[in-house]
Amino acid sequence: MIVSKMKNTGSIMVVDDNPENLGFLHVLLKEQGYQVRTVLYGKMALKTAYKKPPDLILLDIMMPEMDGYEVCAKLKADGRTRNIPVIFISALDEMPDRVKAFSAGGVDFILKPFVKEDLLARVSTHLHIKYLQQYLYEKNMELVREIAERRRAENELHKAKKALETANLELEQRVLDELKKRQHQQQLLIQKSKLESLGKLAAGIAHEINQPLSGISMGLDNMIFRISSETASVDEATSAYLRKKTGHLLEDVERISHIINHVRTFSREQESALSESVDVNEVCVNALSMIKTRYKNHDIEIDWKPGKNIKSVTGNKYKLEQVVLNLLSNAGDAVEEKQADCENISYRKKIELKTFFDANRVCIEVRDNGAGILEDILENIFDPFFTTKPPESGTGLGLSISYGIVLEMGGDISVESRYGEYTLMRVFLPEAENGKT
Repeated sequence: MIVSKMKNTGSIMVVDDNPENLGFLHVLLKEQGYQVRTVLYGKMALKTAYKKPPDLILLDIMMPEMDGYEVCAKLKADGRTRNIPVIFISALDEMPDRVKAFSAGGVDFILKPFVKEDLLARVSTHLHIKYLQQYLYEKNMELVREIAERRRAENELHKAKKALETANLELEQRVLDELKKRQHQQQLLIQKSKLESLGKLAAGIAHEINQPLSGISMGLDNMIFRISSETASVDEATSAYLRKKTGHLLEDVERISHIINHVRTFSREQESALSESVDVNEVCVNALSMIKTRYKNHDIEIDWKPGKNIKSVTGNKYKLEQVVLNLLSNAGDAVEEKQADCENISYRKKIELKTFFDANRVCIEVRDNGAGILEDILENIFDPFFTTKPPESGTGLGLSISYGIVLEMGGDISVESRYGEYTLMRVFLPEAENGKT
């Protein structure tokens, strides 16, 4: 736009009370490509300029009614015409006249009679200056708008950043709350699984306790009978016989106490024992002691093969005992299921529990000759709540929780099975840093 404006285009208003001067300037400027308007009087010049402001004004000083100084001052006082450059054309050659012209707001002073080349050069120069000023003004306004837009964008970005920070903090808090909730739920699930395991063992535990209680009851009845017998002497009743019977009774009491204490310890939370050194063979023996009566009452053969020089592992021995107990309980269910469906009357229910050490890892292995697991569901058995048992027989949490406990101890658990033949579960645990043999 600026380039085109500089090619002698634009509108010029000529104000002079001499018609000859107006005619000459009109022709001269028209020949240069300018749009020219001519006005004889100052008041008419003001009305014309206000209505349609020109790009430049050539203004005579000596005019009737209103001279050029007053016209220029009024143009500069109005916002519509303030920025129009005014070039005075006059025969007045005194310095005060020139000073007064510039004080009124003129940008140049051309003395009559003028040289047309000089006049055209000055007109072109002041038009160029005006257009450049206008261009700079427009660019400055664009810059102001751009700065305002950037500030608005920065404010929006700042608000968005604050909102994002707030959202992130809220999200972090929600994540922390959810993690705490899930940890609490996980503990509840572990406890639930533990209670389910204890529920399955209730009958066996009752049987384990009833046997020594029956022995104690019969022993006491026998002792009372011997002491009150007419044929027995007090010395005979209080000597070797009493020592023998008392010893048996104390053994039965100790057996009951051991069973009760072990169940109580296994049932409660053991968070304080997360990093203790754990004897894997001892854990297996404790798990067997809680389930062996169930196996015996259901004619399940258990083959316990403890490995020699098994190193200890680091973790919670009660949780690891829960894992072994779950695996043994599942194995018992598998052989029971196979017997129910088996037409072979010679089928014998067998479970093998063994430990061994291999490649810096302690392995606990439980193998049964039960119903096995279908290949298409084998990969789902560790999923929470996945079970093939009826609803009243379990929630499907046992293997999932066992898997989580093993991972917590830095280990792994695997399964191998053939449907209708066997299932082999292996638990691999890293040896403790200062593992004992």
